Amino acid sequence: MATSMNAARAYRRLKEVEEKKLTNRLLLLKLELEKSKKKIKETKDRTNAILSHKNNIEERQQQKEDELARQAREREIHAQMNARQRQRMAALREANLMNVMKAKQELAQAVIDEKKRFAVIIEKQKALELERAHQMQQLIREQRIAGMNARQAELDRKRDEAQAEFNRRVQEEAKKSKESEKKVAQMEQEELELIRQLESAQEQQRQAYKELEDALAASKKAVLEAQKAALGSSRTGGGKKKKREVGDALLHRDPTDRIGDHCKLTSALSATALLLASSQFFTGS
Repeated sequence: MATSMNAARAYRRLKEVEEKKLTNRLLLLKLELEKSKKKIKETKDRTNAILSHKNNIEERQQQKEDELARQAREREIHAQMNARQRQRMAALREANLMNVMKAKQELAQAVIDEKKRFAVIIEKQKALELERAHQMQQLIREQRIAGMNARQAELDRKRDEAQAEFNRRVQEEAKKSKESEKKVAQMEQEELELIRQLESAQEQQRQAYKELEDALAASKKAVLEAQKAALGSSRTGGGKKKKREVGDALLHRDPTDRIGDHCKLTSALSATALLLASSQFFTGS
């Protein structure tokens, strides 16, 4: 059974190969057939084209022959017409010759007149060009002058502005100077017042020193007198104890007075030093 199956399978494969070969051959045959039909059609088309071209050539040849015959007839007719035309033209030439000579004379005169007219126009144009050039030069000169005037005006304006600014600054400096002078005058006046007050304070200080010296002298004198009185009264029952009490009282009183005087003097000296410092500050300023 296996052998039969293999044989059947091999036979089937063989037939499939043959089928493929036949299919390929059929396709090749169909292609060749199509090529043959195409070539036959091309050959027929070329034959028809050649025959048509031949007919066209024959028709054109016939048309040329007809055209040549027609042209020969027309040339003969034209020759006759030309002969008559030449005769008329000869007569016309003679008539035209006179007219041409007359026209040439008139044209020559017209050319002369035109030249004269052109010469006059050219002279006028030259005069106009010269006038235009003169006007242009005048315009350029006026523009240059106007530009110079404008620049000069601008310079004058800037100079005036600078001068005005300078004057303003001078006035401002003068104003500041006046204010400074006024302030200095006020400060000098104040300085004089302070000096006067200082002199008055110094006078008061001298008076205070004098009063202090007088008070010290009086105190010293009182102490001496008290000591003398104490010595005199020691004989009358007071003894040394009473003398010591009186001396202590005097001693306790005198230093207090001296301290008060010294405080007054210190206050006066401080005020004097303050006034002197203020005077030096304003003088230095």
